[in-house]
Amino acid sequence: MNSNITIDDYYPAWISAIENETFLTQKHDPKSVGTSYAGFRTVAVKSQSGIKGFIESREYTVRKYKNNNPNHPPDYLQLIPNDQSMVTGSGIKPHSTTPTSSCDSFIIVSGVKQGWHIFAEHSKKIEEKESKGYITLQVEL
Repeated sequence: MNSNITIDDYYPAWISAIENETFLTQKHDPKSVGTSYAGFRTVAVKSQSGIKGFIESREYTVRKYKNNNPNHPPDYLQLIPNDQSMVTGSGIKPHSTTPTSSCDSFIIVSGVKQGWHIFAEHSKKIEEKESKGYITLQVEL
């Protein structure tokens, strides 16, 4: 792993995905709250343009994890808002359209099919993934 990596190594790709309207997938878009999905999902509170403003503000800390699943790209990036009262999104149970839990972080991953994309997540879920060895913290950017 390159220990000299910075947020600037990722930033252009994130902005490009936002401008191409692929950064926030339909499943996680707040406009999709009224659509039910078979599995649990999170829906961001912010729209694509709102997320762009948040990304550009740089008012967050980034924790870079390695995804230990060989079937997924290795970068798993947690964005933690500096404003600890900020709600990043909501969790929605399978086959429901009603948000039932709040999230306090964003996760950014680069999928093979979807490219760079963002979704809301709760930090407890990230801690759980780390404790189970699914992800490994590499560096705080």
